Parts: sequence; structure tokens; C-alpha cells
Amino acid sequence: MAFEPKNITKNHILQGVAKIQEEQPELKPSTRWDVVINGENYPPKEIMRYAHQEMNGEFIWHYGGGEATNKWLKQFDFKIIDKSDKADPVLELIERYKEHARKSQLKDELYKWRLVKTFKGRPNTNASDFTQELTSINFGNLIYPVGISVIHHIVKERPEEFREAFKHLFDETIELSERVSYFDEQTLKIYRDIDPTNTYSHHQDERTMATYLAFHNSSKYAFYKDSFYQKYCKLIGINPEKKGKKLVHYLSLLDEFIENYILEDSELLDLKKELLTDDCYEDNNHKIYAQDILYSTLDQQKGLGRTYWRVGTSDGQTNFWDIMQANQYISIGWSEIGDLSEQEVQNKKDVIQLLDNQGYYSNDKKVGSRKAGEIFNFYNDIQEGDIILAQDGSEILGIGVVIGDYGYDSLQTFSHYKPVQWKLISPSLKNSEGLRTTVYKLSQPDVIYQIDNLLKEYKKDQKMANELNQILFGPPGTGKTYNTINKALELCGEDLTGLSRSDIKARFEQRVDEGRIIFTTFHQSMTYEDFVEGIKPIEPEKEGDPVIYRVEEGIFRKLCIEASFSLAKEEESVATENVLDFSLAFDNFVQEIEEKLASEETIELATKNGGKVVVDGVSQQGNIAIKHVGGSRNYTVSKSRLTKLQSGIEDLDDVNNINDEFRAIIGGSNSSAYWAVLKAIRDSNNQPTSRDTPRKYSWDDKVQVVKSLKKEDYKGKTGEPFVLIIDEINRGNVSQIFGELITLIEEDKRLGNPEAIQVQLPYSKDWFGVPPNVHIIGTMNTADRSVEALDTALRRRFSFTEMPPKPELINTEGKVENGVVNSIELSALLETINKRIEKLLDKDHMIGHSYFLSVEGLKGLKSAFQNKIVPLLQEYFFGDYGKIGLVIGSKFFDIKDNQVDEDFFAPFEDYDSSPLVERKVYHLKNIEDMSEELFIEALNDLQRKNK
Repeated sequence: MAFEPKNITKNHILQGVAKIQEEQPELKPSTRWDVVINGENYPPKEIMRYAHQEMNGEFIWHYGGGEATNKWLKQFDFKIIDKSDKADPVLELIERYKEHARKSQLKDELYKWRLVKTFKGRPNTNASDFTQELTSINFGNLIYPVGISVIHHIVKERPEEFREAFKHLFDETIELSERVSYFDEQTLKIYRDIDPTNTYSHHQDERTMATYLAFHNSSKYAFYKDSFYQKYCKLIGINPEKKGKKLVHYLSLLDEFIENYILEDSELLDLKKELLTDDCYEDNNHKIYAQDILYSTLDQQKGLGRTYWRVGTSDGQTNFWDIMQANQYISIGWSEIGDLSEQEVQNKKDVIQLLDNQGYYSNDKKVGSRKAGEIFNFYNDIQEGDIILAQDGSEILGIGVVIGDYGYDSLQTFSHYKPVQWKLISPSLKNSEGLRTTVYKLSQPDVIYQIDNLLKEYKKDQKMANELNQILFGPPGTGKTYNTINKALELCGEDLTGLSRSDIKARFEQRVDEGRIIFTTFHQSMTYEDFVEGIKPIEPEKEGDPVIYRVEEGIFRKLCIEASFSLAKEEESVATENVLDFSLAFDNFVQEIEEKLASEETIELATKNGGKVVVDGVSQQGNIAIKHVGGSRNYTVSKSRLTKLQSGIEDLDDVNNINDEFRAIIGGSNSSAYWAVLKAIRDSNNQPTSRDTPRKYSWDDKVQVVKSLKKEDYKGKTGEPFVLIIDEINRGNVSQIFGELITLIEEDKRLGNPEAIQVQLPYSKDWFGVPPNVHIIGTMNTADRSVEALDTALRRRFSFTEMPPKPELINTEGKVENGVVNSIELSALLETINKRIEKLLDKDHMIGHSYFLSVEGLKGLKSAFQNKIVPLLQEYFFGDYGKIGLVIGSKFFDIKDNQVDEDFFAPFEDYDSSPLVERKVYHLKNIEDMSEELFIEALNDLQRKNK
């Protein structure tokens, strides 16, 4: 029966869906579109095949994907959804191609369009000389050279039989799958008949046939290669077909790709018009273009901009991942072949020679060659910026970015290394590509796509964390505190380019004075009460007054109030202005009643029911004390509660039940007292009406405005940045200082976010959240405590930036020219000291470059050693002068031996003191008293230059 799409009804479609639900067949997923039927998503073309079968028994559908099929479903009001609304790997692939095409102008790919234009419609199966016809066609590299040799061989030996095979291949009345199968079998038969002893492949595979078809009928067929077909199937999540059916499947996928992506992208279409030259085939149906996009991005990985590598972390017995992670590098074995950079390795052959010299793979040269290639790839091809997957089998232990050049550490089992910044540890991703190799260049686009998505999420998370909460960590003297000033100013929008240090400090002080930056240092006595809020004594206004206590905001809460107020002020809403107006009116009202009370004047206020209440006084907290006429009990009317009533009730005359309506706004209270005071303030003439002059905001004004803000008032706001710098953050008890606020500082828990959290503070009972424009920068001295020992909750909520010693800065930023004092290279001196400290302790206890930056001469260098470097070493090594001597050498010591008599110690018969009599005693010299010659000699000895 014929293909009859116009006869399909809605009922046929629903019957087809019912059959699918009953039989549960494996449907071929669509690349971009789904149709929703009875709440389930289905591939549109698959649905139409089943519907066609229900209509006339033929399980067929000849239209391509996209609108060509979707319109048949839309006419029956079925919903079509775009799956690319989610992250679509094909769209990312196209963006990569655009970038590649613009840069390369497709110079290496235009030959395909040129060949097709030259040989379009060929081979001509009606040519009088078919041998001449076929051998005169230039197929370029679109057919393997050995395949072309076979073609020439067959056509010369059996031209007419070969002609008939081509006629069958080009016969459009026959299904393509049948044509492909026939051509494969027939050409193999001819090839075997020519030489029965020949057992080699005839190379007339689906790639070769696709090339014939594309040349002969370029509007319908495209070039094909199995490698990118397999990768594309994997990328879009479908299974590839088996041999003989691959080309048919590929061409259907290509049609969908053109319908769903190329025709939908005007930029992509314009790019093709721009790049195809006059000598190129016009490719109106975009077949060659579609093939070029898939081939370039999937096989050649164009547009990636970096390479992705799998590197194994185990030697089969021991996994070295922990060492790699700790040292921030990726490494491989074969340590015995030595440092490749010193041996000036130029190519794979050089590595093979090194392996041979050490007896590697002497019985298997093939394996040796392969492993040499892997080693050379690690040494030469892995470049800075490349992505590394550290793997144990298929398990990905870490994903990182290469940040430096090759190095060699003879002390490690895996000696060859490249520095890597590890971004993701134990990600939820596995990779089975390259399992049998140590170093493998990844090519599967679906894995690369997943890696890129993970890195994008990481970058996004890090960006948020870096903007909000970050800690600079490193040994003493590496510029942590110095850099917090720069970072804080940059967060505040300052451009520091070209500014001197004094100018930068002046701007910093200005921001501190404005309240935009707060600098504090954590210490063991710092508490929650200092940081968030606590009950503090208030100094009496005059002698004899009692000391009173009230809840005071800590430094962090004060900063958050300032930051929240800046957001409210940015909005300049009527509600905010009303709060401020009422705050001023309340203050004026309190001032008036204090003056009247000082004159012993009775102040009566009218109540809702026509009665009277009396003002009894004003507390030191600024609250108004009210009592009923003839009563003895005082009722407190606070400014904060009164502000809520002011905002919540537009007209007091509309209040019917003040107890219920007031309680709903401010909770339990004496409603009559609050109504009377609020009514008196509103009736007075104290509320300001003119705003011609800039308003000055008191601290109390800001507090009242912030208390009046609702969660939704923070949505979509950025506001001016406010920065809290916490120096020595690891010296305080973080859990005790932050308390419950450790959760609130997370980006997604900040006010204005969907997951925003507020907590009720323990002293004031106010609800508190952290606004989105508060940034926290901490510093951490690793000599006091390592990052790993830091409070876990704090570590999760901060990003960490290492501030290692940078000896090179001494040469460029130091006070002495090129960092040299009396022929002593200060940068080399610092490097020598730090290498020894790292060997004896760890990198957390190295010495920073800042101790040398201010050195102006030999006198200053003596002072740095005497007052900074040597005291640090004494602290690090707990007075172990032997280890201190291993760092700086013996010439900084006075060493005394055999200086006492045998009866030096008091008699104690059970203890042999004779070894102690022989013991040497070490005293550090006063370096500032050393002569210049001795000091220079000691420094040369430190660097072992006196040998």
C-alpha cells in the first residue's frame, strides 16, 4: 500500500499510542521534539509510523523531523514540546562550530563542496567508457586510498559488472537499505571473482557508498563516517544501528538535524552563505553542511579550545591519587627513565630509547611503543589549560585544569608531573574511554559535554562563593592582609589601576569611615555577643545614675543592617519614606513629652473608647511608659512596635476591635496604650512634610527601616557592596562566634533568594537574615592551623584562595634593585629557606616574601633575620636548634662544647651524666651585632656557596 498521511485521523494516532502502551516497544528517541499524548511524551515520527500502520497497515513515515512531522500532530491539537529547553548538547556543538568556522573560514573543508560541484551527477552509469568515467573522478580523502585502489582495480577488470552494481545503488525505486546490502555483496563477489586467492577487504563499505551517493545526488545524500555517527548517537542518547543499516539511520538523523537545528538557526545559515565561495556547490538542502558540522565538532573536536585527558592514578597495586590531590598535580610513573626535560626529549622515539635503556618492555616492543606514546603525550601534548580526569578504572577521582609546565620529582614513585588545579573531587560521573591506557586523549562528545557542564556549575558556584565568602590562606608574610584591602575596594567598585599604596590605603580608610568596610580580627576572646548581638552595659548619662543593660548589635549585624538599609534606600519606596517620617515624628514626640515631664506637667492621651491614659515617663531605651488614670501598672510602648502599627494601619478610625487587630500586627500588648500614643503622634504637627534638603539618617532610623522590610523586598536587589574583613579567622572559635548565622551566610540562604532563611536572634528576639550585598573576606595563617583543621561548616561556606610565597616579587616590588643586596639574591635566599622548611615541616610553615620587600640594604636584611625570620623558625621548631641549623646553617650559631668539668652536675648516682657533659650547647648569634663580612659569609654558607 502507498504512503497516505492525509488519511490519518486523530483516532488512528490514539490507536497507535494504545498499541505502543500495550506492546512496550523500544522507540527511537527524537533529537529535539516530543509530542505529549495522554500525559506521556513520545517521539513524533514514531507516533506517526504507528498511526500510519493503524490507517492502512503500512508501518512507514517518510517525512523528516521537526515541523515536517509536527504539523500532522498539531492539526489534532496535540502538544509539541521542545526538549532543547533543557541543556541541549547539540546546540552547544553548533555554537562551537560557528566559532570554528569564523576563525578558520572553513579553509580546510571547502574542498568537499568544490569536489561536489566539479563531479556532481557522477559517476554517470550511461557513460560509454565506464572505466574512464569512474577513474577520472577525484574523490579526495572522502574514500580511503586503499578503497580507491580497489575501485580502479575492479572497474578496469570488470567495468560492466561494476556499472550494473552502480545502477542498482542509484535506483531510487529501491529501498536504500536493500541497495546498500546489494552493492556490498555484489562488489565483493566481483572482487573475489577477479582474484579468488584474494582474501582482503574490498573496502566498498557504507562510507564509500555514501560518497558515491553524495557525488551522484548531492541534494539527497551526504558524506558519512562511522566514527562521528557513533559519537552523535551517543551524544543524543540513542543506540546506533548495526552494519548495513548505519547509513540509512545516519541519513535520517541528518535530516532531523537539518530540520531541527540548521533551518532554525539563521546565524548558521548566514554563515554558510558567507563562507561558501563561487567555486563551491550551493548545497541548498544543507546535506554537506550538516555532515561538516558533525564531522568537525565530533571527530576533529573543532571549537573545543582545549584538550581533555584521562590519566590513570594507579600502578595496579597502589593508587597515588591522595598524593596528587594534596600536591595539586597529576603524575605518572616510569620514574627510572629520569627527567624528560633534562634529557631534551623531542619525540616518541626518544622516549622509546629511554625505556629500552631501562629494560622496559624488552619482550613486547608493541606495548613499549604504545607506552612511549603515552609518556610523550603527557610530557609534550598536555598543555596549560587542558582538562585532566584523574581516574582509577572508570571511576573519576578528580577533574582539574593544567596550570603549569612539566616537572620531575625523583622522590616520588610517580615522578613525572604537571601542576593541576583540581576543581571537582569525586564527581558523579564515570568514563570508560581509554581504560587500558595511562594517558589518553578523550574524544567522546557526550563525556566532554558532561565534563563541561560540571565545570560550568563549579565555576558558577565558585563565582558566587568568591563574591560573597572567601578566605585567603597561606604562611606568614605572604600578603594576605595586604590583599584583603585591594579585594575589599574592588568589591566596592574601585578601580585600583595605577594607584600608589598610599592612595589605596586612603580610599580604604574612606570606605571604612563610610561604613562600607569593617575590619576586625578574630581572637580567642571573641564571642557571639561581639559579633552578632549581646546584652551590654550602657554608660550612665550622669554620675549617680544606675548602670543599665540593653541588647546591642555586634559588628556583623551592624554591617548587615547598613547593607539592608542601602537596599531599601535604593528603592526609595513610599513605605520606606513613611517609616523614616514616622521615626522622626516619634523622636520629636518623645522630646516634647520629656520636656513636659521635666516641668512636672501631666500628659494625658485619649484612648479609643473615649477614656484617658497618662504618660508616666520615657525609659533610657527610649520607650514610652503609659499607665491608666488612677492605675499603678506601667505599660511599655516601644518605637519598633509602634512603627509596625503605623505601617499596618492606614486609618485608626477604621479599627473596630483594637485588641484583635493590634495583636495581629504586633502580638500581645496593651492595645489602648499603643492606640493612644499612635493617635497622639498622628494628630501632632511633628510629621515632616518637606524633603527639599537631603535627609540625614540616624542609626535608629536605619534599624526601623530594616525591621519593616519583608522578604520579598530583597528579591532582585544587588545594592552597594558592604565588606567585612576578618583577619586571622582561624584564631577564633568560629562555631561560637557565628552561631546559627553560619548557615545564613551561604549564597542561596541570603535574603532575596528562593531558599532564603531568617532566624530569631536570642537576645533581641528580632528576625534576622543576611542580605545579598554583604561580602566576607577572611585571612588565615596556615602556620597557626591548616585549612584541613578548620571548622568543617566554615570550610563548606567559603572559597579558599592560596597565598603562597612569591619570591619573584622581591625582584620587581622590593625596595632594592633587582632584589640583590651585596651580591645576595634575596629571592634565591628565600627559596632555599622555604624548600628546607617544607622538607622538615610542610608548605604551611614557609616564610613569606613580604619580610624581604622592605629590605633596603644589608642592615635591613640583618634586621629581617634577627627580628622576623629567626623568631619564626624558633616558633616553628619549638627551639630545636638542630633543625633551625639545617635551615640557616651553623654560622648563625655560637657552638660551645667540652666547656664544663666532669663534676659540673650535682651528684646523682643512678644516672650517668657523662654523655651530657660532652653535649654541645647552641646559642643563636645576635645577627645585628655580626659584622657585614661574617653576615654575608653566613648567608653564603646558608646557600652552600662556600663549598
